[in-house]
Amino acid sequence: MTAPAFSPLPLDFHARIPCDDTFVPIVAELTGRLAKVAGFDEARCSDIGREVEEAFTRNLRNSDRSAGSMELALRVTATAFDASVLCGTTPLLDLSWPRPA
Repeated sequence: MTAPAFSPLPLDFHARIPCDDTFVPIVAELTGRLAKVAGFDEARCSDIGREVEEAFTRNLRNSDRSAGSMELALRVTATAFDASVLCGTTPLLDLSWPRPA
């Protein structure tokens, strides 16, 4: 009898990072690296990281920074790659991309 194949999906990554635009590049880098794990090519990973960075920067300007930290959640499933960020109780972004075939 053979062991069942290991499937790492869904893959969830969660981090708590200070609500400060200094950390925007870190959020973008983490997102781009996990996009690579999800099967996207290098160019698309860079695009996804940049998209998250732009959305995060735009939304962070209007958020409540007194919350102290932001919650970054990245999720890879069989069909999608999702990224969401909360700063306190304020959602900064909630994005999803279909995984490449």
